[in-house]
Amino acid sequence: MKSNEFLALCEQRVLKLYRLQKEGRASAADKATVDGFLQAGVALQAVSDSQIRDMVEALHQQVFGQTRAQRHSRQAYFAKMKENDPERYFEEPAIKRRR
Repeated sequence: MKSNEFLALCEQRVLKLYRLQKEGRASAADKATVDGFLQAGVALQAVSDSQIRDMVEALHQQVFGQTRAQRHSRQAYFAKMKENDPERYFEEPAIKRRR
């Protein structure tokens, strides 16, 4: 299998995972399966680590409209808010907290 063919398979799997995550339906097993597939591709030298990183970042931006770092920062902000000020947390619309 050629590198670009394997990368296309990776893109399909990551895109499906991100769409499930956006809908709130992704499981830990879904994520682990995709992670394992990506790691296998790197281990077998079908793709490089940098190709995977770039592809994952681009697909994340496409699906969620923000970088992975931005999304993680936002999630951490809401998690801290929920812990420290639950009232304020629940005043935020759920659709805004889920993004």
